[in-house]
Amino acid sequence: MITTKENNPFGTIEFTDTYKLKALPSTWCIALAEQGSGSYLHQNLISDFQHRDCFLLYDAEDITLSYGEGKPCRFTLFSFSMDDVDTSGAADKGQQLLKQFFSGRITFQHFSLPRKNYDAIRALLKLCSQILQDTLPVSPMIYRHTFLALILYFAQTGFVLKPESQLFTKSFSTREVMIAQVKHLIRQNYADPLPLSYLAAYVYANPSYLSRIFKADTGMCLSAFINQVRIDNAKQLLEDTDELIIDIAISCGFNQIPHFNRIFKEYTGMSPSAYRKAYRHRAL
Repeated sequence: MITTKENNPFGTIEFTDTYKLKALPSTWCIALAEQGSGSYLHQNLISDFQHRDCFLLYDAEDITLSYGEGKPCRFTLFSFSMDDVDTSGAADKGQQLLKQFFSGRITFQHFSLPRKNYDAIRALLKLCSQILQDTLPVSPMIYRHTFLALILYFAQTGFVLKPESQLFTKSFSTREVMIAQVKHLIRQNYADPLPLSYLAAYVYANPSYLSRIFKADTGMCLSAFINQVRIDNAKQLLEDTDELIIDIAISCGFNQIPHFNRIFKEYTGMSPSAYRKAYRHRAL
């Protein structure tokens, strides 16, 4: 179970800075945001969360939560294994749905619950917690049925809100999204210095790791991609404006004309002035 302030599966955590959620091996952890908002770090990516958002973690996955807007956050957690489901007496259809939704392929999900779904899940959580505190002999049986209803409802809601084809899983998050973020940053800020350390910090990655996966996935190193973006923009300015070549070089991230001329010729086969002349000759 997740360690929380209460000794039951539905402990409430409160924090004013950061908190790390982690599932145990072969165990699911569900965290329901009941108060506050902020951001979370998962697989080197940072995203925002709001009140009524839900996190599903599986098999030692973890996220680091940070509060936002100066307000502390409050989460209710519950965790379980498939053994818990198998021993809870689920009907065949319920078992099939649960095993389909809580499959080993799902390691992380984040989605926002509509008010009615949030209220229903919160009511079931509260009921489960109350039953666990009850000392009547019938409590364990009632608890198992209530707990099953809780995770069945959660799975049904999850299917509607987050279809399997759109799951945010480990195999997708760290490489494709990270590279897309770096490309976007470069295209938006090509005129600025873009050292590897800065790009890596932007996506919360190790510089050598980012350099390696970028080359493996795009076929070109980061410096070559940066130069390509800068030269493409320089070509556009040479075609569409009468700006001085030195001004174009500076606006595209090159502080020295000799360096700009060398890189431009490397990518186009001609000097900037020759490129401008050839383009305007073709345009006549």
